[in-house]
Amino acid sequence: MQLDLFNQNLVQEVNSELLVSSLVIAENVKHEHRTVLQLIRQNLKDFEELGGVTFQMQPFETNGGVQTREIVLLNENQAILVMTYMRNNEIIRAFKIALIKAFSHMKNKLSNKMPTHLETARLLVETLEREEKLLLENKELERKNNILMHTKKLYTATEIAKELGMKSAIALNKKLSDMGIQYKVNKTWVFYSKYSDLGYESIKQDILDNGTVAYSRKFTQDGRDFILSLFKS
Repeated sequence: MQLDLFNQNLVQEVNSELLVSSLVIAENVKHEHRTVLQLIRQNLKDFEELGGVTFQMQPFETNGGVQTREIVLLNENQAILVMTYMRNNEIIRAFKIALIKAFSHMKNKLSNKMPTHLETARLLVETLEREEKLLLENKELERKNNILMHTKKLYTATEIAKELGMKSAIALNKKLSDMGIQYKVNKTWVFYSKYSDLGYESIKQDILDNGTVAYSRKFTQDGRDFILSLFKS
């Protein structure tokens, strides 16, 4: 059996990728299209190892008008794989050969559309310029985000203790107390007046369900920097 592959449009170019439709495969191997789709779905993980599997709805004309049907677009390796899952016969073998030749034919056809050296150089320069612009924009955005994040972020004593290599917030608070930086009021550590007006801490008051007032303290970015500087010095 000989198949005229050049007149059958077996392979199509989609976004610079060569693909073959499950419908084309079904028609050429004399299988029902639904059985080809079922075969692909049953072995979907195998096909996905060879690239993304594209399911899409395709319109087609009927006597009653235009309807749609689901198809799958497969790359070269996926197309060969689906053929290996089919029971071999004369039609299957002939179509395998035709399919391989069709992909080869399309590759050669596309290679003849290669841009000139000047076009390639221009495209390369444009690509590099776009990448450099995006890189600069991303760096500037990252810088602004970092500033905003650190300006608004509050740090717990536990977080700062870990930065200093201490075992816990308890150890950090005790050390700050020994250094004359803070003291305890109503079970909450606070800075001495010398440091209390410098914006180093944020103390939040919460009223619990039983009516008890509880206080929690966190450090601002300035407070974190202040504590880290104490231990660096």
